[in-house]
Amino acid sequence: MNDNILYQNITAQSELSLQARTIRIINVFRLILSLIFVLFSLYVGQENWGETQDASLFFSLSLAYSLFSFTLLLVAPVRSSALVFFNPVQIIIDIFFIIFIMHAAGGIQSGLGLLL
Repeated sequence: MNDNILYQNITAQSELSLQARTIRIINVFRLILSLIFVLFSLYVGQENWGETQDASLFFSLSLAYSLFSFTLLLVAPVRSSALVFFNPVQIIIDIFFIIFIMHAAGGIQSGLGLLL
């Protein structure tokens, strides 16, 4: 009986650590991607954008996405049951950020939709 309970605890901990590692990898990828957007916006500058593209909106959204990513990277190590339920919300926020950044970069022609 005790062996069964011990096995269930070990299994639950290994699954949690796998989930925690997966979330950490996603958060690091999210931060790197958002920093690439910010650096790209700074590198290209304001005047090299086409007429269908909005450079200031792209930079603002990229900066907000970086802030969101950095905040999640700091909050992720906190072990809380509420954070487990927040994971789908993070994915939805990612989708909205990518859609808005894609809009600011000129729409579907920008190719940023492939990130979805």
